[in-house]
Amino acid sequence: MKKALGAMVALALALPGAAQQKNDEVVVDEAGGVSLQRPPKPAKGENLWKCQAEGRVFSNTKACVSHVMDDLSAEIIAQMPEEGKQWSELKAIGKNVLDNWKENLKPKDGKEAQWKDFKPKTDEKAKFPAAGNAYYIEGQIELPDGGKKELREYIFIKNDILYRFVIMGFPGKFKEKERDMTFIMSAVKFFKPPKRK
Repeated sequence: MKKALGAMVALALALPGAAQQKNDEVVVDEAGGVSLQRPPKPAKGENLWKCQAEGRVFSNTKACVSHVMDDLSAEIIAQMPEEGKQWSELKAIGKNVLDNWKENLKPKDGKEAQWKDFKPKTDEKAKFPAAGNAYYIEGQIELPDGGKKELREYIFIKNDILYRFVIMGFPGKFKEKERDMTFIMSAVKFFKPPKRK
């Protein structure tokens, strides 16, 4: 019988990823079996979104779409199950991820906490376009310097791969650009990744 596998994805500062970027409209994480697409360029004016193969939130992100001028981005992380194991229930994984976020409220190694306050709301029966059932986390983050961020995250399993789709930005920016963000979420494509060696 397969053993259950939880989701412990470490939070870290962003470092370059290794996705293969096909063009300036799509960024592909080959190993993770997923691609993101930026919103189309408006008929008049400049393109305000860019695709990149590194994240703005996590070190292991390989597909991200970010706004050129505003502090707002969407990135996706793919995590494979360990050999011979299967994922725990989505609810348990979501709560685990939420606990990881809350670790930022605690001082570590003699340094002050990265976050001053975080009051999240969750939805255990959320839906993510093209993926179905998801665990959803939303909340405003208060930083030690008085700054604020807004976090939205969908956690779901597709093709036996665990995905975390994370939106981060200044408060109100998601609502301001909700049409573009809806496009980004709806345009996520999944495919079968290469076999692991």
